[in-house]
Amino acid sequence: MKLELIKYGPEFSSRFASENLEEIIKNIENDKVNWINVSSLEDKEIIAAICDRFDLHPLLLGDILNTEHLPKVEEYDKYIFFTLKMLKHKGSISRVVKEHVSFVIGNNFLISFQEEEGDVFNPIRERIITGKGRVRQHKADYLCYLLVDIIVNNYHLILDKIGDRIEYLEERVLDGKSENVEHLVIELKKKLIGLKKVIYPLRDALSRLIKGNSLLIEERTVFFFSDVYDHTIHLVSDIEAFRDMVSGLIEFQMTNISNKMNSVMKILTIIATIFIPLTFICGIYGMNFKFMPELNWRWSYPIVLAVMLILALLMLMWMKKRHWF
Repeated sequence: MKLELIKYGPEFSSRFASENLEEIIKNIENDKVNWINVSSLEDKEIIAAICDRFDLHPLLLGDILNTEHLPKVEEYDKYIFFTLKMLKHKGSISRVVKEHVSFVIGNNFLISFQEEEGDVFNPIRERIITGKGRVRQHKADYLCYLLVDIIVNNYHLILDKIGDRIEYLEERVLDGKSENVEHLVIELKKKLIGLKKVIYPLRDALSRLIKGNSLLIEERTVFFFSDVYDHTIHLVSDIEAFRDMVSGLIEFQMTNISNKMNSVMKILTIIATIFIPLTFICGIYGMNFKFMPELNWRWSYPIVLAVMLILALLMLMWMKKRHWF
């Protein structure tokens, strides 16, 4: 487990990393904003010690460690607990990994708990260290807004990738190159369902945070969180649109398969229809009757073949005239 402390003020910032919680605690300055980042949830004892040190509610320990917990916001007298999911690509672009992230917002501190090392927060760290932007001029609530905002912005990138994938599959289906595309469409549908489970509760959590009127969230920061809330509404709309597109792809693919099957059945039906009268003629002359005068004629065999060929051609012409094929 890696612990990191970034503390800053209007004219000051420093960054300190350690595996020892006591060293992190010693470097906290009450007159600065202190961001403590915990990069793993494996060591439960250290997380429990952090909860004890900051006098967090005992039930929060379970919420921090439960990686399947849905996004939510809980307000307490001295802090606000906020948990959500961070999405990122891992390995191939098509593989999206969901990571559990929790924030504890205090008056002069922000504690972030990540499921594993690696995140999308490096631009925020750089802005703090270099003094870019307004982050040093605000308290911990604004820092939490920046972290939540960059997580939500990353959702847009994930959805853009999914949108590009849907367009690619649409082109394949429309061009008739839709073999083995069903499992790709189903995979996209599963991803959209997973995103829906992540974003819908986050939208509700942000709505609750905005309407909570907590003293730990400044009024100007509420407007920033409102902007993030608007982003989640757009994300929900995009997810619904993509789900309709994926459902349409599935239906179109099933229609294509049905049409191909109908074409095959039409060809087989035409062949069977042509051979019915030919089989009838063959059946007549295949009977072993003694008195069949045609059997003794010199040209009977080629005449029967010619009759069968003419009959088949006439039937094909008749079907073509009726636009059966």
